[in-house]
Amino acid sequence: MKVLGIGSSPREGNTNHLLRLTLGEFKKLGYEVELVLLKNLNIQICDGCLTCEKTGECHLSDDMRKVYSKLDEADIIVFATPCYFESVSSLLKIFIDRTCPCYYWPNKFRGKGLMLLVVGEVEDESKENTDNYVKTYAIIMEMNFLGFLWKTAKNVDDLKRDKNLNNEIISLVAGVDKRFRKRME
Repeated sequence: MKVLGIGSSPREGNTNHLLRLTLGEFKKLGYEVELVLLKNLNIQICDGCLTCEKTGECHLSDDMRKVYSKLDEADIIVFATPCYFESVSSLLKIFIDRTCPCYYWPNKFRGKGLMLLVVGEVEDESKENTDNYVKTYAIIMEMNFLGFLWKTAKNVDDLKRDKNLNNEIISLVAGVDKRFRKRME
């Protein structure tokens, strides 16, 4: 089984650290893992032309074309995002919009697992709003929402000093693994 991590932070800090640790736990459980950092890719914004609705493919020619095959191969997709203005990062929003072709001809995401990792400065309604946004995406794409972890951090290396982080990730990944394998039966 394959897990694809989608890192959507524009910098190398807490969000990517959290994602790398999470992918490492999946690897320990025997999953094949792959990491995609959106900040390193040239992904254009969706122009709303609806070509994908008619053909199942996006007409834009950019790095997203490389990512589509990785998404097809993945059993579980892990979104990792900083929380900006009570939602996902702009990099993740652009990415999500560009997955529209995966919904058509046929829905390539149906039955895949989706997990969300979020790093935010304060844990307030931002947590619920970000979680709900991604859960709604999972419902639309007919994915199984498997888990969510919110971590509060402000400075670039705050999570590297979090003594409970490894145990939280181990517990989260074990639960996701159990739920995902049960759905595969």
